[in-house]
Amino acid sequence: MFELPAGALEGENVECGWLTVPEEHANPNGPTIRLAVAIIKSADPKPAPDPLVMLQGGPGGSAIDTFMSVLFPLSGNSPLRRNRDIVLFEQRGTLYSEPALTCPEILKLTEDTIERRLTVTEANRLALEAYNDCLRRLEDEGVNIAAFDSVENANDIEALRVALGYDQINLYGVSYGTLLALHAMRQNPDGLRAVILDSVAPPDLNFIPEVPRTMQRAFDELFRACADDTECNRAYPNLEEEFYKLVNRLNQEPIQIPITDLETGAKYDALLDGNGLINLTFQLMYATEAIPALPKMITDLRDTGRSELLRVFWPLLAFDRTFAGGMYNATICAEDSDFTAADFNLDGVREEVRAANEGSAEYFAALCRAWNVPALPASVDEPVVSDIPTLIINGRFDPITPPAFGERAARTLSRSFVVTIPTGGHGAALTGECAADILYAFLDNPTAQPDTGCLADAVTFYTPRTIVMTPVLWRWLTDPGPLDFAIWAVLALSVFFLLTPLTVYPLSFLIRQLGQKNAQPQPVRERLGRWFARALMILSGVLAAVFILSVLAFAFRTLLDSQFLLIHGLPRTAVPLFIIPPLLIVFSVVLLVCAVLAWRDRGWGIPGRLYFALLTLALIAYLAALAPLGWLWIWT
Repeated sequence: MFELPAGALEGENVECGWLTVPEEHANPNGPTIRLAVAIIKSADPKPAPDPLVMLQGGPGGSAIDTFMSVLFPLSGNSPLRRNRDIVLFEQRGTLYSEPALTCPEILKLTEDTIERRLTVTEANRLALEAYNDCLRRLEDEGVNIAAFDSVENANDIEALRVALGYDQINLYGVSYGTLLALHAMRQNPDGLRAVILDSVAPPDLNFIPEVPRTMQRAFDELFRACADDTECNRAYPNLEEEFYKLVNRLNQEPIQIPITDLETGAKYDALLDGNGLINLTFQLMYATEAIPALPKMITDLRDTGRSELLRVFWPLLAFDRTFAGGMYNATICAEDSDFTAADFNLDGVREEVRAANEGSAEYFAALCRAWNVPALPASVDEPVVSDIPTLIINGRFDPITPPAFGERAARTLSRSFVVTIPTGGHGAALTGECAADILYAFLDNPTAQPDTGCLADAVTFYTPRTIVMTPVLWRWLTDPGPLDFAIWAVLALSVFFLLTPLTVYPLSFLIRQLGQKNAQPQPVRERLGRWFARALMILSGVLAAVFILSVLAFAFRTLLDSQFLLIHGLPRTAVPLFIIPPLLIVFSVVLLVCAVLAWRDRGWGIPGRLYFALLTLALIAYLAALAPLGWLWIWT
């Protein structure tokens, strides 16, 4: 059905199955839909009786694909599994449900056009054509598009609770999942113990006309945060002005960014214009962990036309095969198609942001006319009134559901608590142990305001003063080139050779002692000189090995904690390591002098002189391999 991540073992800590529900709950004897279900066992052998059911956003996102990686991270320990089972189910129409309303036609369009420059109008037209092709294919396959809406989706949650035999469940929803959870609170409140709404989409507010303003608000927050941070402002002065200058420059002269489709291996020179930069920055602000890297991304693009962040994450956005675009269209058109271009409030929106959103109203109107799903009743657009304990979590930098949306929903939820994460983007409740602690404190006692004292006050942006800037490590892990392999070969061979004195010198000492019982004693100064040179060579070899192994250990630890950070470098705690290369430069100069003097000292012997000279050359080769990595003088 689906591939489990490392650490997830079916039958041990994961149970998988299917839930069969009516296509239309009002017609229980009619056609049915199958929804994939995964129950993630708690780390506690005696979990609480009320599980946490997690609802993914989109609409059209895969809960299993998304949340499995959160619950079974590379580090192997998720705080979310501490004392409750977690239930994931694929909403109707999503990746592992049957039928799945995915639209590979959109992926094909991306592959065909990602290297071309399209106007916003042309891009909208081609997307509309591709989605309409998807619609015709789904209808030919017998899919009842009208059955995929939020009301039916919310009733599936109640069917899941009943099928699994739970008296009550806790709901976590993110993005569209919050809208779905709010519908569930209205339709089936008795089965809900507590609800967590992360990045809220309130039903009484149509988010589509709000997009230009929420996008502008998020950009403003980013630029303000950088300007207010001493290190960020020093490293990236006038970031707001520079960003919009770059947008306008790229609209005049687009650039190509090399990216790779990780699933197929296909390589593209993706075209980036100013509108594309606006949209990619908007998408990256969804990810809380990406926000510290955005000022550097903008500056790198301005100065060099390159960005490791875009090279890594643009393919994940462009070639996403997990998203069910057909489910998105059916659900949104049933619920939120009742708007006009006049509903787009562009007050305070810069011209650059307006241009990137040009034609949105016309595009959605044309799309919903083509998909022609029945509109949900007007009652679904009313605020949800409930006394179910509810935790509302906002992210300061959320580009699509700003904190004001969560505060709006809280007005009619009488037992709600609102928490805004100062460093958060979209879906901020699932980023870090602090947010998980807040989430679980609420679940353990949903009538008490959770303690938020662990939250960071502000974003720590990536600057030369806050991290060790060395992006080569990420390239080594993901896309090494011939030069990288050559560097690795030189480093590995030179370190191996530099460590041989640990055995060669002790053995040669023993051999000399055994063979020179009657030899004439040599001057103390010469003997001390030889001991010093050999000791310094051994120390150099050990330091060379320690440096490389420690850098790799830091890289592995960073990979487990934050891929976004490793794309750019290492934590600041790695700085002391980078004292070693300049120290080895000093050692190499001294050892070169020693190698020259060794040829005037007969006590070395010919083999000893040659061996020492080769060791010195190995150390120089090691340092030469570090030079193109920028590691010789990286510390400040």
